[in-house]
Parts: sequence; C-alpha cells; structure tokens
Amino acid sequence: MTTPTRKKILVAADDSEHGVRAIEFAFATLANDGDDIVVLNVVNSPTSAFDFMSLVSGTPEANPTISADDFQDVIKEETRKLIKTVQETHPVRVQVLVHCRNGDPRHEILAFADEIEPTFIVVGSHGRSALKTLMLGSVSAYVVSHARYPVLVVRRP
Repeated sequence: MTTPTRKKILVAADDSEHGVRAIEFAFATLANDGDDIVVLNVVNSPTSAFDFMSLVSGTPEANPTISADDFQDVIKEETRKLIKTVQETHPVRVQVLVHCRNGDPRHEILAFADEIEPTFIVVGSHGRSALKTLMLGSVSAYVVSHARYPVLVVRRP
C-alpha cells in the first residue's frame, strides 16, 4: 500500500470576501490530515490591508501611523484568527503557516510560490465580467497564466 503524498497548499488571500472564501475552500475541500496550508496575504496598500482587517475582525477603525512591520504582524494575527474560526468548522489536522508581503499581488504570489514550491495554489476570484477583467486586470487570471504550479480558482457561489 502506498502512502498518500503530503500536499503543500498555497492559499493567496486578499482583502476581500473572495480571499476568505479561498481559505475556507482549502480547509473544507482540499486539505487532508498531515498536509501543509500556507496562507499568503499580499498588501498592495495600507488601505487594502485595513479593509482586510475590517473584513475578518469586524472592526472598521484603522491606525494610519502603524509601521510596515507592525502592520504585517496585525494582518498575520487577523489571518490566524480567521483560520482558527475556519478550523473549528473544518477540523482537519494540518500545519498552517501565515505570511504577509507588500507589493503587487500578482508578482508576489508567483515569487512566493517559487520559493516554497507548493503542490498547487488556491486563489479567490471576484467573478468579474470579461470586460471588467480586461480593463481592471485580475490577480487570479494573471496567476493562472503565469504560475509554474497548478492553480485552483475559487469562484463565488
């Protein structure tokens, strides 16, 4: 009998409900006991990070004087709280690592994936129309097109 392969799942979470949905999907559908889930938050600007904190914590206040390092620590802590909540509903025994980077999410997700060599990448989709995607760009479309690893896009229901 062969031993199942341990997966390393990279979940790219952003400052939207779609990023949260990607985390939930990874736990509920993809992960098995013994797998690794690596959650990456990429902060494009302080505003988007505060939007993320408001979404996961329910607190709309922001502190514009926070340092970049402290800011990343806050994002990581809020993500850990979200993951703990998700794990209560989907009790899979996995190792979870949380990382936060600043920059363009498209490039940071791909660079981080090359560093950790995941089994696959999970990204959320905003479900934009083709025209809006063409005009605004899409992180998920970019990652699908340029990643060296399989990518799963979690769309809204």
